[in-house]
Amino acid sequence: MSTRKEPVLIVENLVTQFATPNGPLTAVDNVSFTLAQGRSLGVVGESGSGKSVTARSIMRLLPKTNVVSHGTVLIDGIDIKTLNPKKLRRQIAWVTQDSVLFRGTVWENIAYGNRDASDADIYDAAQMARLGDFVDKLELGYQTVVDDDGSNFSAGQRQRIALARAIVADPRILILDEATSQMDGQVESLIHGELESFIRERTTFIITHRASSLELVDRVIVMHLGRLLSDASVADSIQDSRQFRHLFGKVA
Repeated sequence: MSTRKEPVLIVENLVTQFATPNGPLTAVDNVSFTLAQGRSLGVVGESGSGKSVTARSIMRLLPKTNVVSHGTVLIDGIDIKTLNPKKLRRQIAWVTQDSVLFRGTVWENIAYGNRDASDADIYDAAQMARLGDFVDKLELGYQTVVDDDGSNFSAGQRQRIALARAIVADPRILILDEATSQMDGQVESLIHGELESFIRERTTFIITHRASSLELVDRVIVMHLGRLLSDASVADSIQDSRQFRHLFGKVA
């Protein structure tokens, strides 16, 4: 884990366009922000506002064809374009709304996040993701085999297994892209309590449409039609951002 004090993640003037039959479609339009180590950033906006495209840009996971991307992403001052993609992604753990599991045991699915993890590391990650709440009730526990499509677990349970996999990876950068969207509010709240100390030791990027997830962030950026409308604390966003209040009116 780096102890350097300079910002670990800087996004400068990011522009991403996709080629379409009707001409280029701008998904991200001149987005810039800085996120220091040990800080967490909430990213909110309506569907199609560029949130996930921004996250994919940080991981260099955009399609290789029909995409034009400009701008700079720096990690500890190093342009990610100069990094081997595998080396880059070893620093990042990403949990999405549609969690992908493979055929194997629950334990193996978690351990895949870090082949060097000890049994204690894997168990601790599972507990942080609150897997014991349902896995302990299974006849085979963590040795239960996950079906090819994960259909023997609910969507929320799959997200929790994927989250445990990300935790055991011990990443420098954690990206949660609607990672708790399939969980009920009580489970999500318990997991947030577990994650609070974990994310303070790394740089965290949380894309969400749930106001409850914003309890974990130091500040929030609001995106709309690919543009960054505001970058402020949650309290200031409630006060000053009309788009934030549109998205989270009941909270505001």
